[in-house]
Amino acid sequence: MQHPDFFIGFFKQYLSPQVFKSIDWETSKIFKISGEHIREIFQLDAQKFKLVQNIGDLTYMVHKKATKEPLLIFLHVEHQSTPDPLIPLRTGIYILGALYEYAKMHKGKALPEVYSVIYCHGKTPYVHAKNIWGMFNKDYEAEKFLFNPNFIDLSQHSDTELLEHSQIAAAELAFKHIFDSTYDHFIGAMAQGLQRAHGEIRTDVLKYLITMIDADEDFLKALNAALSEENIMTLGERLEQKGFERGKLSGIEQGLEQGLEQGLAQGLKQGKHKELLEIAKIAKNMLARGADIDFVEAVTGLPRESLEALLRNH
Repeated sequence: MQHPDFFIGFFKQYLSPQVFKSIDWETSKIFKISGEHIREIFQLDAQKFKLVQNIGDLTYMVHKKATKEPLLIFLHVEHQSTPDPLIPLRTGIYILGALYEYAKMHKGKALPEVYSVIYCHGKTPYVHAKNIWGMFNKDYEAEKFLFNPNFIDLSQHSDTELLEHSQIAAAELAFKHIFDSTYDHFIGAMAQGLQRAHGEIRTDVLKYLITMIDADEDFLKALNAALSEENIMTLGERLEQKGFERGKLSGIEQGLEQGLEQGLAQGLKQGKHKELLEIAKIAKNMLARGADIDFVEAVTGLPRESLEALLRNH
């Protein structure tokens, strides 16, 4: 099927006349696909998932007569004697992967027009869906939603707007400003977002802020000043609210005071509270970045003597 006379005759028979006539067939060539795009996207073992041989057979690149723009034609020849209902999906994966590879090769350029032919010859007629859309339930508008994601660009949303998102506001603010060179302009909004968050969300946001941005002492002090003591609950208070007895902190406190990772691990093993380890790590990172010990104590709820031990062993 790679012989020019054959594939030109083949596509003359099976492409629409309008498409066939628009193509300059003298420009046709095989578009070689490495398969790296599929491994990159789907993390598949090439030995278990024979990329080119099983998903599709040939891809031709041609150019349009009028505009000289490239165009891709996919030919999938199905040799299986028993009809495979997944043919449209497998072919779709191949086409999307090839377009991804084309885009990486031609950065900044529009994707080419795509036409595909599935050539099936089995022992029995093919009675399954002949395109991806037909593989979904009829009540789902696949053509409308499948490749039309709700694309959220946080840079286009104001901090005021994000603060209306209640529980997720603090996380969204952190994501939005992670690459900013300075942070003074959103500390007030972040404080409000943290006040509206509770549970593990607040813990995760604090950890993210401390580990992912350059949260120096000035940043942490400013955040501390912006937080209202009446409205924000410390991590320690949150644990107590969830029913953890103060005595359960003994194992983690001992580990902190000794400054030993082994002691921390043992405390966690005895108390079985992984969340305590996260709080200890947050406190350790905050102190390492120069955060005021009073602020760390207020946010984490850990005993001051434990925090002082961390400082001594830092």
